[in-house]
Amino acid sequence: MDLKLNTGVGEDKDMLFINGECPVVTETPEVVRQRLLIRLRTLYQEWFLNVDYGVPYLERILGHKVSKSTVDAILQEHIYKEKGVLEIVEWTSMLRGRDYSCTFKVKTIGGVTDTISAGEW
Repeated sequence: MDLKLNTGVGEDKDMLFINGECPVVTETPEVVRQRLLIRLRTLYQEWFLNVDYGVPYLERILGHKVSKSTVDAILQEHIYKEKGVLEIVEWTSMLRGRDYSCTFKVKTIGGVTDTISAGEW
């Protein structure tokens, strides 16, 4: 059970409050989806309670001459680290100049997540 985030298109991805209440997420695909959004927005070693958590954007991607396939592999590696992810069932990524983005869906024990977008923050 996780606190629900405001994850709609164009939303701020912050906690959601409805009439002063913070709803929770209990369905496996949505819990995994939210956790992936958080993981992909966290820099490696940013969270002091778990310095191994997060994506090594500064260490392995930004400022390094890496190909799109390398960035894909790094992100997919970190997606598979999230508890509940069984497999990536859809993956699309694009690199235009210095702008990278990807969209994907993952299969969980409870079903397939809605589309997750990364790189468009």
